[in-house]
Amino acid sequence: MTAPGGDRAQIPPAGSGTSCPLSTLPGGGYGTMCGTSMASPHVVGVAALLASTHPWASPAQLRGLLRSEATPIACPAATTTCTGPAGNNSYYGHGLVNALAAVTR
Repeated sequence: MTAPGGDRAQIPPAGSGTSCPLSTLPGGGYGTMCGTSMASPHVVGVAALLASTHPWASPAQLRGLLRSEATPIACPAATTTCTGPAGNNSYYGHGLVNALAAVTR
């Protein structure tokens, strides 16, 4: 599963028009941050939303919903280390977490 923030190795190049998510910083400021420390909270937040909209679901069922409603992403063309199809590969896992699709299912 991937989410905004992703992997530090995937930091968008300068001038690409994309950036890492904006977050609060110590001391009251704001800044962009990338890495699993930013992606994990997004996925956990969607899991919490799922638990509130599907209170009967077991943890395994919630995990299944997260996976089944994620947006599949194929391996990047520029890498030779990624293996597997879109929706289940070694780079993006089961795809991009999709909160709306998950909670409306």
